[in-house]
Amino acid sequence: MTPDDKKNNMLEGYPVILTDQAYNLQESAANTAFIGFGDLQYMILGSRNSLSIDFSKDATVDTGGGNTVNLWQNGLVGLNFGASFDIKFSFPSALAVAKTQTA
Repeated sequence: MTPDDKKNNMLEGYPVILTDQAYNLQESAANTAFIGFGDLQYMILGSRNSLSIDFSKDATVDTGGGNTVNLWQNGLVGLNFGASFDIKFSFPSALAVAKTQTA
């Protein structure tokens, strides 16, 4: 890669998108995708299963900076929303994926 490519997040003239949500370089499980090449216009994001909502009056919440709030003592209720998403490609041949070696 040229210095300009690195600065502009390009590889051979194509844009590079980095994410912390993918597998890391130390991932060793067999057949794990760790890099993909392709046109992300064919990517579809959808929800898996259903949305779950839990609540608690007894939790202690970290508000940052070492500060905490006890919900019960302050007459508060905490809500936890759980959602699961899946990513698929509507035109899978538009994507090339590098994976770890199969066992």
